[in-house]
Amino acid sequence: MSKIFLDTNVLLYTLDQNDEKRQEQAQARMILQRVTEDDNPVISTQVMQGFYVAGASQLGADPLLAKSIIHSFENM
Repeated sequence: MSKIFLDTNVLLYTLDQNDEKRQEQAQARMILQRVTEDDNPVISTQVMQGFYVAGASQLGADPLLAKSIIHSFENM
């Protein structure tokens, strides 16, 4: 298993339902699924913080949803 560093943008693309082009280009959900199954994903505190702030403020995601997603990273 190799370590893969996850970037904030890949995580945000999973929440961005308004921009189908971004989701298609990044194929974010597929990437995350493959990484979590085949590799050892690494997420920094800065990435988690950026995901929460951008997800809740810029994308309008429910702050509790963003927080729940961050907590799920602990299980990776």
